[in-house]
Amino acid sequence: MTKTVFIDTSAWLAFLLSGEKQHQVIDKYVKRLISQKARLFTSDYILDETWTRLVTNQNFSSASSLRQIVKEAHKKGHLSVFFTLETFFEETWQIFEKFSNLKLSFTDATIIFYSRKFKIDEVVTLDEGIKKAGLKVFPN
Repeated sequence: MTKTVFIDTSAWLAFLLSGEKQHQVIDKYVKRLISQKARLFTSDYILDETWTRLVTNQNFSSASSLRQIVKEAHKKGHLSVFFTLETFFEETWQIFEKFSNLKLSFTDATIIFYSRKFKIDEVVTLDEGIKKAGLKVFPN
């Protein structure tokens, strides 16, 4: 059975930026997932958050590089992007409320929603909150 994996903002940043602490670990793992033909997913909220951080902390060129990586990976069938529909938004709010004690961002709540709804096997993230929500993560 094909492994399904969701890529979070922290993983995108570590994958892209060679100066990030976990860059080599995440870079190697994502490339291995692609070679194993895993089904990779991310979402519009994750891309929004990642592009915003790149523009704020790096430059527009970094955000544009990620845009090209996403387009190419999608074109090759390596990556699918979930888009948050109104019904998904409402269900995500319920998750956001349920896990309010973890102080997750709403974007993190979307990860939990997508992972449950689409039976995602694993989330690549450096975010401790996602682990506390009970999802399987890499690195663990």
